[in-house]
Amino acid sequence: MKVHLYLSSPEYTRTRSDSSESSRIGLLLSLLTGNTSNQCISKVIIEFTNRFDYALSQRSDIKKFYRMFRDLARLTELSPNSIVWVANNNFERAYMEYRLGIRLPFIRVLRPLGVIGEDSQYSYPSDLPKPNDSTLIALNHSGSNVFRLLQKTNVPLLVIPNEHTNYGGPNALRQFKGFIEFPYQVSTMKFYENLASGVTMLIPTPQFLERIWLNRDHEVFYFMNVLRDLTPSFANLYRRSAPLYPHVRGFPDWSGYMDYYAAEFAPYILYFDSFQELKDFAVMKNIRTNEITEKQKEFYKQTQKSTIAEWKSIFRTMEYI
Repeated sequence: MKVHLYLSSPEYTRTRSDSSESSRIGLLLSLLTGNTSNQCISKVIIEFTNRFDYALSQRSDIKKFYRMFRDLARLTELSPNSIVWVANNNFERAYMEYRLGIRLPFIRVLRPLGVIGEDSQYSYPSDLPKPNDSTLIALNHSGSNVFRLLQKTNVPLLVIPNEHTNYGGPNALRQFKGFIEFPYQVSTMKFYENLASGVTMLIPTPQFLERIWLNRDHEVFYFMNVLRDLTPSFANLYRRSAPLYPHVRGFPDWSGYMDYYAAEFAPYILYFDSFQELKDFAVMKNIRTNEITEKQKEFYKQTQKSTIAEWKSIFRTMEYI
């Protein structure tokens, strides 16, 4: 398991599933021991952000790991305040239920704030063409062939090369006509930052994303197969009306599990169903109004307030504040 303990006190412990080292499994196992002297005495929050079983490969490890989480789920059902389960995107709960074969209704989704601090206000690279509102911009992705394909369409597009990991963030992207992203994850931090900052985002429809993935022109990591299988699996295994989250009308059911296609975010994103449709957006003088941009920023302000209120509620329940 990839779990990271990044905030703790005698009363409060928070772990997060991501790409850091796995030294926190013992903390979770201690909650299941019958010996109280060996148990973690902190109140525990587990936050899932990037697949709870990320990087596990040995079958024996996976079997033990899944058993531990099933036991933790039973503990939570018996003692609701023993562990708080939080995810930052729609996919995590669905993925865990898919893998564990149990329902986890106590996992709540709390969106990232999308706040860029002072340390994130890095400048736009001086060796790149100056930002302008007539050009689209994108970040290169090593697992994608789409930008080579786009060259044939003559779309006015600036692709930031891989070596420019610091590209200026949302402040730089806002100076372009729009930011193109071909999702390679169900969600990313820059997605929320761009929403909060009012960046105009152009994203392929889930149908188009699926087509270029099937053609092996774009990598959507290993879980694309899981995404496409979620709906029938839920219906068959748990006798529940699928999907777990609503999807945009006309989009496939699985799209509701990707934040790029989540129903609440969709009104603020421009979707294209082909390279030609993207080119059509590129040649338009104005692809959206300032009014929509301001509505997007206001929408995410309300999302931030909701997230903060939920965290306060959790800490209050745990008697931490």
